[in-house]
Amino acid sequence: MSNNQDNLAVFRDCISEVIVSWTQRDDEKKKKTKRKKRSSKLNPTPVTSQVSSDNSTEDLADFIEYIAIETFSSLPANLRTLTYSTTLTNPTLTTPYLSTHLTADSPTIDALTNTLPAYLTDTLTTYALPTANDLLVSVIPAYIRAVAAPPPTWANTRASACELCDRDWVPLTYHHLIPRSVHGIAKRWHEEWELNKVAWLCWACHGCVHRVASNEELAREWHTVERLKEREDIRRFVGWVGGVRWKKK
Repeated sequence: MSNNQDNLAVFRDCISEVIVSWTQRDDEKKKKTKRKKRSSKLNPTPVTSQVSSDNSTEDLADFIEYIAIETFSSLPANLRTLTYSTTLTNPTLTTPYLSTHLTADSPTIDALTNTLPAYLTDTLTTYALPTANDLLVSVIPAYIRAVAAPPPTWANTRASACELCDRDWVPLTYHHLIPRSVHGIAKRWHEEWELNKVAWLCWACHGCVHRVASNEELAREWHTVERLKEREDIRRFVGWVGGVRWKKK
C-alpha cells in the first residue's frame, strides 16, 4: 500500500468517527423529541436517519468511504502525503492545523473547504451532516496527529506473540529490522529515526530471517515485518513452525 493509500485509510477513520458520532447524537435527539411529541408522524423524518438508521451498516460505511475519498483527494498534496519524516524536514507544515485557536471559520479551514467540489458540500447539507468547515476542523487535526506521529521507542514495543508465526507461548527476542552492523550503509536507504526499528520474533523465526538474507539485504529490502512475510521462503517456514505445538515445560 502506498503512503497515499495509508494516509487515506487514516483520514477515512477520522471522518468515520466524526460522522458516526454526529449521527448517533442526532438519533438521540430524535428519540427525545419523539418522547415529547407523540404527534411526530406529522413531522418530516430528518434526513440523517437515512444514513444512520434506515440503511445498513454497509451503506453507512460506503457513504463514509465516498465522503472520505472525495474530501481527501481535494486536500493539498503536502497534507495527503504527510508523514513523520516530512514534518522533520518542514516542522512548520502542520503548525496552522494544530493551533489551539483553530476554528471552523478560520482562514486555514476556509482555504481547505474552498477546494472541495460543490457536490460534496451539497451532500453534507442534504444529509444534515456537519458543514464542510465543521467537519474539517474536527478531522484535520486528528488526521495530522495520526499520520505525523513519531515512531515508538522500538525496543519497548514488546509484542505478546511472534510477529511472524503468531505463536504466543514461546520466548521472544527482538530482531533489528535494520541490522546494527550495517547502520552506516543503511543511511543511504533510511532516515536516522528508522534505524532502530525492531520486530519481536521467536528464536526459530529470528534464525530463519538471518538465514535467508544477509544483513545488508535485510536493511535494503526486508526492513519491515510486512516485507518479510512477502518472501516465499519465510512464508513456507512460518507455515511449518506455526503448526509446531510443543510448549515450554
